[in-house]
Amino acid sequence: MGVSDVFGKLFKAGKRRQAGGPAQPPPAWEILHGFNPKGLIGLEDGFLCMIEDHADPDGRLFRLEYQSTPDGRRAVAWCRYNPWGSVHDLHTTPGGLICIGSRAHGPTPAYSSYDLNYVVPRARFWCTAVSVWHESGVFPGTHS
Repeated sequence: MGVSDVFGKLFKAGKRRQAGGPAQPPPAWEILHGFNPKGLIGLEDGFLCMIEDHADPDGRLFRLEYQSTPDGRRAVAWCRYNPWGSVHDLHTTPGGLICIGSRAHGPTPAYSSYDLNYVVPRARFWCTAVSVWHESGVFPGTHS
């Protein structure tokens, strides 16, 4: 039984907690579960985290980790495995933190100005963009 299965049984969406009953999941859990019901979701240092394998259009698998405040309002994404080699690639820090956009962000969700609904699709797009760059020398959305 995976972590998501455990959380799924503990948290019954749409129901209020009754004394001795299961707690309602935080919004970030519901968002992450909505993006990937089979993703590994857990709690680490007060942040909800999900690890997923995401394929680019050619089937290359990237391992991504999302970290979010429980309310889903601040989130970051990390590349944990890159089929092209090092997790340090275009638009990442040396440790694999993905640069989601131009607004300031840091290594934890507390520093981010991006919400989870924005971070997950952008990180998935990053996987495709990095593959395009490795194949063509052009990062999508840039002019060089």
